[in-house]
Amino acid sequence: MMRRDGFTLIELVLGVVILSVIAPAFIMGIGTMVIQSNRAEKMTVATDLARYYMELALSKRFDEKIPTAAEIPIDPTTYWSPIGTDGETGVDQFDDVDDFHNYSSSITGFPGYSVTMTVQYFSVTEPNGLWQATDCTGTCTPPTNAKRVRVQITHALIAPVTLDCVTGALY
Repeated sequence: MMRRDGFTLIELVLGVVILSVIAPAFIMGIGTMVIQSNRAEKMTVATDLARYYMELALSKRFDEKIPTAAEIPIDPTTYWSPIGTDGETGVDQFDDVDDFHNYSSSITGFPGYSVTMTVQYFSVTEPNGLWQATDCTGTCTPPTNAKRVRVQITHALIAPVTLDCVTGALY
């Protein structure tokens, strides 16, 4: 009986053919997983950044004409002011929610990410027992006790992440 060590030429050729069919599919699968993982990471970072900017805006007063929470008036016409900055030139100087209106910037420390924010007076009505929300362009007549804050984070490799929140002087 002959002892056989190693592989025959046919076995080697068959092994190479099988590997050449399986290897590209395996490599493409790994590549797809890496791309999806990268996108998921970027989406997570964008969501965290959106939450950060929303919390930053909501940590400010509803309006600079309201001195303290204890002095919030019932009638919004007594403290209403136009949406936008009142001479503040940067986020560190913003003193109320609406100063963030039309704020747009790239985000330091996060290459490729940028933030855009808008703030609008917001009206909620209840016609026929159904709640309806209406964005007021510029101002509402009369002014309302609510403002909608929208934060949008963008990056070239993912869809924009947008957060909306309604805050108010009496809420």
